[in-house]
Amino acid sequence: MKKIFIFIAMLCISGITLAQAPQKFNYQGVARDGAGGPLAGASISLQLTIHDGSAAGTVVYRETHTATTNAFGLFTVAVGAGSPTIGTFGSIAWGSGDKYLQVEMDPDGGASYNNMGTSQLLSVPFALNALNSTPGPAGPAGPAGPAGPAGLTGPAGPAGPAGPTGPAGPAGSGTLSSITANPPLTGGTITTSGSIGLAASGVTPGSYGSATQVPVFTTDAYGRITGVTNTTITAAVGAVTLSGDATGPSTSNTVTKIQSRPVSSGAPSFGQVLGWDGSQWAPTTPASATSVTMGGDATGPSSSTTVVGLRSRPLSTIAPSTGQVLTWDGSQWTPTTPTGGGGGISGSGTTNYITMFTGASAVGNSGMYQNAGKIGIGITGPTSTLEVTTTTEDRAGLFYTPIPSPSGALAGVYTGTSTAGNSIGVWGKSQPSSVINAGFGVEGDGGRVGVIGNAASTTTAASSVSTGVEGNSTSDADVSIGVAGFSDALSSSCLSSYGIYGYATGATSSLDNWAGWFDGDVNITGFLVKGGGTFKIDHPLDPENKYLSHSFVESPDMMNIYNGNITTDAAGVATVTLPSYFDALNKEFRYQLTVIGTFAQAIISKEISGNTFEIKTNIPNVKVSWQVTGVRQDTWANAHRVVPETVKADKDKGKYLHAAEYGKDGSLQIGRVKSAMDNEINNNNQNSKTRK
Repeated sequence: MKKIFIFIAMLCISGITLAQAPQKFNYQGVARDGAGGPLAGASISLQLTIHDGSAAGTVVYRETHTATTNAFGLFTVAVGAGSPTIGTFGSIAWGSGDKYLQVEMDPDGGASYNNMGTSQLLSVPFALNALNSTPGPAGPAGPAGPAGPAGLTGPAGPAGPAGPTGPAGPAGSGTLSSITANPPLTGGTITTSGSIGLAASGVTPGSYGSATQVPVFTTDAYGRITGVTNTTITAAVGAVTLSGDATGPSTSNTVTKIQSRPVSSGAPSFGQVLGWDGSQWAPTTPASATSVTMGGDATGPSSSTTVVGLRSRPLSTIAPSTGQVLTWDGSQWTPTTPTGGGGGISGSGTTNYITMFTGASAVGNSGMYQNAGKIGIGITGPTSTLEVTTTTEDRAGLFYTPIPSPSGALAGVYTGTSTAGNSIGVWGKSQPSSVINAGFGVEGDGGRVGVIGNAASTTTAASSVSTGVEGNSTSDADVSIGVAGFSDALSSSCLSSYGIYGYATGATSSLDNWAGWFDGDVNITGFLVKGGGTFKIDHPLDPENKYLSHSFVESPDMMNIYNGNITTDAAGVATVTLPSYFDALNKEFRYQLTVIGTFAQAIISKEISGNTFEIKTNIPNVKVSWQVTGVRQDTWANAHRVVPETVKADKDKGKYLHAAEYGKDGSLQIGRVKSAMDNEINNNNQNSKTRK
């Protein structure tokens, strides 16, 4: 019900300003609802404005208040004690012209204020008396108060100019009394003059080192040389110093071991290399340029080209013939002629055709053609990675999986993933046909699910759409259907049958999860069963940013509603004409009448007959608003009358149409097959990942 507020104001203000007068005055009012009852215990907000000179004059002050009404709807606020938004209360010039108070209120305690009116502020009798009375004599002066604290020190003045530089003083005089020399410094105490030096290190002065020796010096912590020794140079310039197994003396260039193995002392000849002879590294002449050096199972001597084994398996000594190959006969590698004779497989073909066996040892063209990385079957100009065509068979290709594997259902056709635009997993297209029930783009026939469409998109573009299954129909036939759903329960064991089932979840806003969305008219030849319903349109006052929704009118009857306005004539009579089908469509009529604009009485003087009824008022020329309802009695309604209360089927007992609203798990929701569909899609996705 719309709230109406009635205010009773009690104002007190003086026409003159006294120093001891409080800088505020009271405002009191009563808030009531549309029925006249008080708004008890309500939290309201007020905006009070003072205008100068007139009700629409300049705003000199404005403040806001929050108040709570009592049991009678009464509230009181002090003007001048609120939260100022314009001006200050103390600066109001009360003595210069009339002042007007405007009151605005939000009954919900917010800031959406409603203007409740503006009234002039008037003086009360005591204020008027104070305005015209003679001021009394001044009282005696009071005693002087204590002295206030000293003020802050003022800023320092500017510095004066620098004085002249004085004359230089006479040179000072003094005598060095002593310097004590501590070890390792020597020299003793100095009184007037003397020297201090480091103590001797004990090293005999002289030259050290020679062409065959180098000096090695040692020093103490103070850097003094405390010792010198000569070390002989171990080798002349150009000598080779080796580590590891070079076991000769430091003055020798001879290496007697390599990797802990001895080296022969025999002199090598030109071109020889070090070879391991089984006991030492010895100079060895390499095999000739035509010889074969083998490792592993090449067991012949290093000067021989004969190989007697491969990979630890013996090699036959039989001499091979031209075209023969080595074949494992079970005990050794033996020269063997390839199957087919003639030394190999023979045949010919055409460029770009993929070869196939046309006989045991012959090859030729297959039906597969490859060009620029594209393969065609039945076509020599493929435009796709794989293109299959036929002119004689009824099927260009057939993919069939007869038995599911233990890991899940196998795919008759499996396609990988793509990030390209307009990526299509499977595309089926059939040319138009004049034959009825012919020409199917894609048909799915499964034991549980014929076709599963699962679209997963990661794009966040505002205009993007991700579609699991999409059906488009463009046809000159009598009926063109984009998506058709047919369900036929073949036995009584089928507890539910759905032509099309839809479920949606996961949107950013829960208000944007739609199990079905129809862009256009929707025709339903049977019952529309729903938990609730609304119309939803662009809000007439803010169509770009808001929606407006109204609930449907609900009734246990199959009710039709008709209404209108009519004015009675000079005799107080008016005849209402209903649609021509009214009597045929409706029965069990109900009436509502409301007079408009004047106090009058109105009755139904003649009930509905022949699609009309009559209204009569006790005075002439009265406008009457009328409403008539009827219950449908057409053939379909009579055959499908609404039964308000029914018992749930056995399979649905213990379950709910709206399980979540009762705080129940989604598995208890009647008719919900989402979990089964989820399992099917999850299995399909898992199999897809496994095959990848």
